[in-house]
Amino acid sequence: MPLGSQCRGRTPRGRARQDGRQRQAHHRPASGQLQDGRQACRDRSRRAFRRDQRPCSSGCRSRSPGADRRYRGGARSGDELILLRRAFPFFALAAFAAPAAASGISGGVEVASDYRVRGLSWSDGRPAVTANVGVSLTDAIDFGVTAASLRGSVRHGGADALIRPSLRYFRNAGAVQFGGGVTGYIFPDHSNLGFVEGQALVGTLIGPAQLWLVADYAPRQDAIGGDNLRIAGQADVAVPMTPFTVSGSIGRSSGSVRDAVFARRLRPDGSYWDWRLGVDHVTGPLRLGIAYTGTDIGRTAPGRFVDRDTGHRVTVSAGLSF
Repeated sequence: MPLGSQCRGRTPRGRARQDGRQRQAHHRPASGQLQDGRQACRDRSRRAFRRDQRPCSSGCRSRSPGADRRYRGGARSGDELILLRRAFPFFALAAFAAPAAASGISGGVEVASDYRVRGLSWSDGRPAVTANVGVSLTDAIDFGVTAASLRGSVRHGGADALIRPSLRYFRNAGAVQFGGGVTGYIFPDHSNLGFVEGQALVGTLIGPAQLWLVADYAPRQDAIGGDNLRIAGQADVAVPMTPFTVSGSIGRSSGSVRDAVFARRLRPDGSYWDWRLGVDHVTGPLRLGIAYTGTDIGRTAPGRFVDRDTGHRVTVSAGLSF
């Protein structure tokens, strides 16, 4: 998702690279070392690009009584086999690459008051745990897997878990950074609701601020009732001589609709705007964060794949990187 998915540690997280390949860890820039501060911001943003969208607000919501039992009863075994076959190349690539790139392995665990993606809760407004691991295959290519608890998410048919494999490319070209990637969204107990999404981004560093323009596109798929496009702008600022990072983003989601019921998973009330403002404090491997998220989605009618966690929320999170 996007850069939940962001120079904040979203994670949302820096990791030192051996032989010039590992990312620099978060650190407090020394006085007068503006270039070091810029590099730290660049590294934080790059990590956020790879990382999952950060959890957000608290609040407990019950499942929608209108949810179709078919999606709470589990997927058919045939669907599970198809999804496993599609995901196998990703995991096989990581398995063979990991021994050769052991020094490029990174990961982390995070607990948050809500698992929030593009202003929408994916954990029914309840606390969630995420874990991620990544492998640097080359200087420019990374493979990662994120797992998250969804707490019987109504938005995803009552799914309790998400597995998100991703393959990403990232390069620097002078003052400009650019990248892209492919991400799969796998719901183990509801494999017929899984979908695939691509991402492209371009960014530049201006003073201590890292600016990004990001496009996420999910082509037409039955699981999301059509296609989905999100265009977003983001700014990440590493506060000089402090362990704080301030980040903000605004995005718009739109797309075609073939099945209005399934399309509400990613766009509950049609096209919408979302925004986020957050502050992170990073000390060594520990990150503490607080964020405000919101959307312009109004009150939506109850139904399958619809919950009430689409409004304004303040959320907190704590993460540990390794």
